[in-house]
Amino acid sequence: MAFVRVHTKRMTVTERASTIAFYFALVSGVAGLATLPFGWATLTGAQMLWLGAAGLIGGLGHIASNEAVARAPVARLAPYDYTGMLWAIGFDLVLFATLPGPLGWVGVAAITGAALIVTRPARPWP
Repeated sequence: MAFVRVHTKRMTVTERASTIAFYFALVSGVAGLATLPFGWATLTGAQMLWLGAAGLIGGLGHIASNEAVARAPVARLAPYDYTGMLWAIGFDLVLFATLPGPLGWVGVAAITGAALIVTRPARPWP
């Protein structure tokens, strides 16, 4: 994620956030289309609406994320990336009534611990 943020920071010097999001969606769409031969499920109308809404909300989130990277130091935005894990766990609980298993919680603890360590202010060497 750090690589993506730094690269996005460089791109926002010459490109608008919406342009970056558009080309990301285009490349992702082509990559997704390449999975067609492996079999796709037929979606109902309601599922198509949910999928479309998720795409629109995700696109707006991507634009907002790119705008944040353009305006703030990348290191300051790192804690917000880690909140994505909390959102994922929350949505899994609310939508699917499931939580991670024991090994998943170990991963959550490891990622959270790493995030807390890297966001601490640097101390000078003695």
